[in-house]
Amino acid sequence: MARILAELSGRVARKEEELLLSLSLLARVDAIQARSLLADELSAAEPTVTDAGETNVRSARHPLLVLSDARWSRTTCAWPPVPLPDPHRPQRGGKTVALKTLGLLTLMAMAGLSIPASPDSTVSIFHNLFVAVGDEQSVEGTCPPTPPTSGG
Repeated sequence: MARILAELSGRVARKEEELLLSLSLLARVDAIQARSLLADELSAAEPTVTDAGETNVRSARHPLLVLSDARWSRTTCAWPPVPLPDPHRPQRGGKTVALKTLGLLTLMAMAGLSIPASPDSTVSIFHNLFVAVGDEQSVEGTCPPTPPTSGG
């Protein structure tokens, strides 16, 4: 038994380079498939990525809110909200979800992911990005669980 295991181990060791190359290629294919599946689930588009310092996302949706309830319309929780909330005024509502959506979409675009926003959106690369994790303000409950219905 030991002799058989030693022989098999030797055969595998001789194919180490090919096996590592195959593993690397499989990991790439898996990552591409995962990005594609996420883009489909989010109805996401590939934004224009620039280093000009300007970000313009249209009809953006927070990815976690989209995944939590697929019944939301594309305009629910859109960025920018109309009117854009004043970040200096307390208790106005909408600032948390708008800023967290913008930050998350920026990180997604910088990571090469499609974002849940209009295809004509532009996202800028930022070289210094600061993130506050676990900040007591949740985006859950910010938007209604179902899209509003029109009367009639």
